[in-house]
Amino acid sequence: MKPSKLKRHLELKHPEYKEKPIDFFINRRRQLKSSKKNMTSMFSLSPQTENLVLASYEISKLIAETGYPHTIGEKLILPAMKIISSRICEKKTGKTSKFVGVVE
Repeated sequence: MKPSKLKRHLELKHPEYKEKPIDFFINRRRQLKSSKKNMTSMFSLSPQTENLVLASYEISKLIAETGYPHTIGEKLILPAMKIISSRICEKKTGKTSKFVGVVE
């Protein structure tokens, strides 16, 4: 933007910052960039979680493409995934585990 438009915006929309020195804005920009990095790392997904989300989206897409009601996911796919996951976990650890995070 043109400096004159930036100055006008500052004076009209943010009058409390009108008299601040340039160093104030440089420090503020640095603070915002560092906080943005912290927030990005806080909300980033692990590769395993990202793969689970992608798998969920792909299954939802398949259900939508078949034309069946969305309840087929609750009646058929969810119980099937519980069986598959319990068998896989049983083979890996030697004990049966519950499928965590699913509302029945």
